Amino acid sequence: MPKELQELHLHFKAEGREYLDWDSFVDCSQIKPRTYTEISEAIENRPEIIIGNVSQVDFDQIKEKIISAPTIKGKTKKKFGFYK
Repeated sequence: MPKELQELHLHFKAEGREYLDWDSFVDCSQIKPRTYTEISEAIENRPEIIIGNVSQVDFDQIKEKIISAPTIKGKTKKKFGFYK
């Protein structure tokens, strides 16, 4: 993976994050749009997919990384509230 894409991944340690079983990465290089219906049906069919909540601190880090990502078009960032 090119270094530019690696820099758009956030490393989250499992420690202190109940929903993680192991250290993980959040890929902030792209946004994968999903409709409300898709998400609602997925949760209804498999409620176990909800494994926890991202803290505000973690969300703020994710948001800043997405805002700075040159791989995501401005109109996409704006649509999802990730545009300054």
